[in-house]
Amino acid sequence: MVRQRLSPKGEGDYHWTFRDNADDNIKSLNQIFEALEKFGEKFYQDFNNFPSPFDRIKPNDFLTKERVVLLDKYYVYNEFNFIWLLKEINLKINKPEIARQFSEIVIDKASKYYNKLIDETKSKKQKELTKVYLGNLIKQLK
Repeated sequence: MVRQRLSPKGEGDYHWTFRDNADDNIKSLNQIFEALEKFGEKFYQDFNNFPSPFDRIKPNDFLTKERVVLLDKYYVYNEFNFIWLLKEINLKINKPEIARQFSEIVIDKASKYYNKLIDETKSKKQKELTKVYLGNLIKQLK
């Protein structure tokens, strides 16, 4: 849901290469470990004051066309799961009305998305499977 890429410089996109050569692979693994050790902790420190920053996100933030960016630097990649997480967090911190609003938003978004898939699918079996999946998802999101 929320993620940050790991790189030797601490920011940006980076891909380590693995080959058939064990020494090169060990070198890559050591670079990964060093980057995680040097920069990984910073990511987790941003969430040390739970429920902050999650309690600052409002249901209306998901009703605009803008992507939600957590702490102005972490993009949300799976909106359905993230909104469900926010619903659960608000239940935990005793904000049931906000949790209900998140639930309604994610159910509406998921319904629109999966119903569009159902409409565009030619296979009768796939349509049925998607309907069942949507029904199960809605039960979970309530």
